Order: sequence, then structure tokens, then C-alpha cells
Amino acid sequence: MSMLRHGSWMVLSTTLAGVFMFGVHGLGAFLGAASYGLFLALLGLVNFSTILSPGIQTVFAYETADAKSENDRLVLGRNVVGVLGFLTVLWVAIVLLVLPFQGWVLAELKIPNRAVLWVTLLVMLPHLWLPVLMGVLQGRQLFGWLGWAVIANGLGRFGAVALILVVMGGMLHWLMLGPLVGVLLAVCLSGYCCRDLFRRSSDRLEWKQWLYRAVPFALGPGIFQVFLTADSIIARASFSEIESGHYGAASLAGRGLVMFVGPLAGVMFPKLVRETSDHQGARLVRDTALATAFVVGLAVTAAFAGSWAMPSVIQGALEWESLSPELRAGFETKSAALIWIARLAPWFLAAMGPLAVANVFMSHLVANRRFRMIAGLLGVVGLYGVGLVTISFSVQTLVFWVGLGNGTLLAAAFLLSQRLRRESANH
Repeated sequence: MSMLRHGSWMVLSTTLAGVFMFGVHGLGAFLGAASYGLFLALLGLVNFSTILSPGIQTVFAYETADAKSENDRLVLGRNVVGVLGFLTVLWVAIVLLVLPFQGWVLAELKIPNRAVLWVTLLVMLPHLWLPVLMGVLQGRQLFGWLGWAVIANGLGRFGAVALILVVMGGMLHWLMLGPLVGVLLAVCLSGYCCRDLFRRSSDRLEWKQWLYRAVPFALGPGIFQVFLTADSIIARASFSEIESGHYGAASLAGRGLVMFVGPLAGVMFPKLVRETSDHQGARLVRDTALATAFVVGLAVTAAFAGSWAMPSVIQGALEWESLSPELRAGFETKSAALIWIARLAPWFLAAMGPLAVANVFMSHLVANRRFRMIAGLLGVVGLYGVGLVTISFSVQTLVFWVGLGNGTLLAAAFLLSQRLRRESANH
């Protein structure tokens, strides 16, 4: 019952945060296709720069769930402070690395000025901090606070972007402050809940020991992040500004779906670490995977139905007698783009759906510390990455490649999870 209650709250909070995040993209439509495409690419750059963040959150969720004694909690506090400091140093290193190559980055991603790039780099810092704190909340099973942190991130981003659009006219180097406000709210809320750990941090972090323990845990979530974000950067580099903007708008459905159902696996993870027997764990994984697949199936079906209905909806809007000439002209101008986006969105959603289910099985492997099995998935990552950087894509073939990569990852993760279940049953 607690699994259902916690899962329902996390899905609800993620939904509310998703509504605000989607609202940001609704506001972004006022920028025009080219500027909106750049805004999406910058957000994708921030997400890709935090490719290790899901892994770091998983590490701290595991360490927190596994901290049973007072000494364990002292070690946890030391690790939290040490890793936050390391991530800050890492961010400084990223900034120093970008500095001599900023001209190439500006040209490759079609960024109009340096201010946009440097504000984007600033946004990365709290995004690096957040998974440490949220991992502690997840491991402590403080799903209420975790949910509010997720909501604060989405609400803060939406409110800040709306204010910047109204007051400052939507200049991109100011608009990227919206994500900064949202993530800082989430960091402050999560940090407040973890404040007791900051008082347990007198000893220095033993890096060699921690990395030996942490790096394997980060592998599975890191794989997940690659499949979630890498295509957005390829799209920006490969397609025109307007086409990449339309691609980014269509891709929101798929990425939003993965983030929507992700909390189901997030609630499952600390329970696998702390509470369940092998039999209970196998049943929990099965139920979570089925629930995730069910939600994915409903979303894909609804998306295709909406895609089929979109031309009729637009035509009905154009024929509405009370519609002003200005709005009618705007609808006519944008109707082709809206229909194109609506037709691509369900295919992208179907392409990303397998990743949501694969995440459940990869979480099963991580919770049971089967790191060699997870390492076996690196072959899928390699093939997917090589394809992204070597194939000359159209929009449709890029979506197909995303779906093929995610489907292959799901098949491999499922087989490994089944192997783990059989091994546990034999013992």
C-alpha cells in the first residue's frame, strides 16, 4: 500500500512539475521557431552536461537507504559535503575548458552571442548539486519532500520565464535564468531537509574508496541519461534552426513521458535496497514494469489519436466565426508547423517509451549491485552513439534511430533482469 501511495504522490508531483515545464515551452512559442529551437538546445546542453546526475542520485539513494548505524550516517554526511565540493570544482573545470573553444561552440550550436553561452554554463552548477540532495531524500523515503522539490523546480522555472518574457522581452541570455531560478528553489528545499548531514562532515572524504563504490552505481543511470538527451544535441547540429525547433517541440512528448513515469522506478529502488526479499523484489520489479508499460501504452494511443484529430481541430478553429482576422492569419501561418509537430510527436513518444520501461529493469540491476550485467549494456550505448555521430539523419530517420536504440536497450535490460531473477531464485 505504501508503494502505491508513494508512487502515486511522486507521479502526481512529477505531473504538476511537468505541467509547469510544459508551460515554459508554451511561453517559448512566443520566441519564434528559430529562437525557440535554440532555447530547447540550450536546455538539452544543460541536461547532457549533467549526464552523471542520475547516477549520483542513485549512489546517494543507495548509501542513504543502506545507512543503518550512527557511524554510517556520519560517513554519509562526509560523502555529501565532499561530493558537493567536487562537483563545484568540476563545474569550474568545465568553464575553463569551454573558454578557449567558445567560438567553436557558438558556431556549432548556432548561439548568437557569448552571454547566452555563459548564462547557460551558470545554470549547470546547481543542476550538478541537486542529485546529491535528492538522492538523500529518495534513500530516506521522504517522498513528500522529494515531490515538493520537483514541483518547486517546475513552478520556479515557469514563473521566472513568464516574468522575463513580460519584463525583459524574452532575450535568450535572460530567459535561461528561468531554469536557474527553478533549480535553485529545488536545491534550497532539498538542502533544508538534508541539513543534519552537513553537521556530520568533519572528516575528509576518502575518494578512492568512495569512487570504487560509486562509479558502478552511476553506470546504469548514466546510460539512461545518454539515451534520454543525446539526440537533442545532434538535432540542433544537423538540422536548420527552424527544423530543430520543430523537432524539439515534437520531442517534448517523449521526454515528458519518460520523466512522468520515472518516479515509479524511483520509489521502487530504495525499497529493493532496504526492505524486500528476493521474491518480493522480483514481484515489485514486475509490477513496476507493468505499470510503467501500461502508462506508456495509454500515452502512445492518446498521442496518435490526438495526431489524427489535429488537422480537424485546426480547421475548426479557422472556421470559427468569432475569430478575429489577426488570430485567423496567425493560425493559418502556423497551422502547417502545428500539424507537422503533431504528426511527429506520437512517433517520438513511441520511440522513447521503451526507455521508460528499460529504466525499471536497470534499477533492478543497480539495486542488486549487478554491475557486470550493467556493463554489458555499454555495447548498446556504443552502437547508439556511433550511429548518432556518423549517420546523416533526416528528422524521421533520427526518430527511428532513437526508437531502435531504446528498444534494443529495453530488450537487453529485460533479459539481464530475468537472468538476475533466476539466479536469485536458485539461491
